[in-house]
Amino acid sequence: MLAAAAVLQLPPDSLAGASLLTFGSPLSRLYGRWFPAYFGPAQLDALRTALGPGRWRNLYRPTDPIGGCVVEEGGTVDRRLPHDPWSFDRRPGQPTPDAIRGHSDYQHDAACAEEVARLRPHRAASRASGLPGAAVPPGPVGAEAPRAPS
Repeated sequence: MLAAAAVLQLPPDSLAGASLLTFGSPLSRLYGRWFPAYFGPAQLDALRTALGPGRWRNLYRPTDPIGGCVVEEGGTVDRRLPHDPWSFDRRPGQPTPDAIRGHSDYQHDAACAEEVARLRPHRAASRASGLPGAAVPPGPVGAEAPRAPS
């Protein structure tokens, strides 16, 4: 929710370098219902339009009680994740069946890594163009930047 609100407040020259990956997002299911003036269909469409085609992806699971589809089922933004759980049967050496992941562990799903890789070229292209908002951090958020040799 905070990422969507922040992107909508970026100046147009900064949006050229922006991509957004959300997962388990409550934008429509929760916030859109209770705060439609801020997160209703028109605002979410404005977010999609501001970022541009293919620059926002939302991953969701049908078993997620909090997050879900944010724009439209089968559209360019939302990607439904399959196989939750992977199997309803017990696997050899595993005493219980796989847990339903629901609203958990999206970042560990292979689809998350696929979408990061797909969205990254947008960032690299805008950084190469010299656009003001196109800085790309050197590593994961919160990671210490590499130090210059002394």
